[in-house]
Amino acid sequence: MADVIYEIESSPARRWLGIGSYGFVGIAVPLALTTGQASWIWFGLLLGFAAIMVWQAVRLYGTTGRKIILTEDALTMEDGTLIAPISEIESVDRGVFALKPSNGFGLLLKSKAPKGSVAGMWWRRGRRIGVGGLISGHATRGMADMISALVIQRNGEIDLD
Repeated sequence: MADVIYEIESSPARRWLGIGSYGFVGIAVPLALTTGQASWIWFGLLLGFAAIMVWQAVRLYGTTGRKIILTEDALTMEDGTLIAPISEIESVDRGVFALKPSNGFGLLLKSKAPKGSVAGMWWRRGRRIGVGGLISGHATRGMADMISALVIQRNGEIDLD
């Protein structure tokens, strides 16, 4: 395995705020239904929505406890899930109007990759990857800078050695 250059993880405060938001909505909806005279159809739909919110909170708890790792070869999750090989990254975008998660950055790949995502951490659709969400902005800025440097080095524009 290549040496780890940079790693990021969700901050505890952001992680619990996200989990708590989903959980609160999932618990509050059925409580609100018990006080009104909702029809059985609405009751069933909203109960289903509440179940989805609780399921999403549990899913977010499991996914946001992991790290994203950058090596000279690839951007991966700590469990080995490949996000993007460095050789496939065309550019890094951190602009205000970039297609990216909150406090994160976007990557544009040379070719399409299979869809994938880890809630609150990253997503991949076609040639675009977004990294961020529940990860703090200063951590993602550092990783974006390191990826930019690796892409520039790969293209032969500078020599980091």
